Order: sequence, then C-alpha cells, then structure tokens
Amino acid sequence: MVRNNKDLTTNNEFLLELKERWKNINMVDSQGYYNQTMMFVKELKNMLEVAQAITIGALMRNESRGSHYKPEYPERNDPKFLKTSKCRWTSHW
Repeated sequence: MVRNNKDLTTNNEFLLELKERWKNINMVDSQGYYNQTMMFVKELKNMLEVAQAITIGALMRNESRGSHYKPEYPERNDPKFLKTSKCRWTSHW
C-alpha cells in the first residue's frame, strides 16, 4: 500500500465534506419497527469517523513500515514509531 501525505490530506478533506453532507441525509423509508435504512445511515456516520481516524493516523506516521510505504519517508523510524497508535473519539459534529 503506497501512502503519501498529499493524497492523505486530500482524502481527509473529502471525508470532512462527506461528514457535512451526512448531516443533510433525508430518509424516505417509513418502516416502523426495523428500519434498515436508518440503521445504515447511523452506521455510515460511524464509518466516516473511523475512516478519518485511519487517515489522520497514516498522515501523522511519517515512515514506511511493513506493507505501508510512504515514498517521502522510505525508511522505518523505530525510535519515533515503534509503538501502537491510539486515538480518542469526541463528538464534535
């Protein structure tokens, strides 16, 4: 997998746009008890959050490791990145 910071930044901007568009979703499914459309819309919001966390994590990790290759940073950087990445979710949209 080739990652570069320019494309990751573009991807993050696109995810921000999708998150804004998500706020304007209009559902026409009027099922009462088990509304699959509503469940999908709610899960889509969660998927966008996870996609943004992955994108920002990849953007911050300036190294190549395993199958993740960044042409701008072709070498591993063990002193800085030999650790587990973590993120915290906060509701802000």
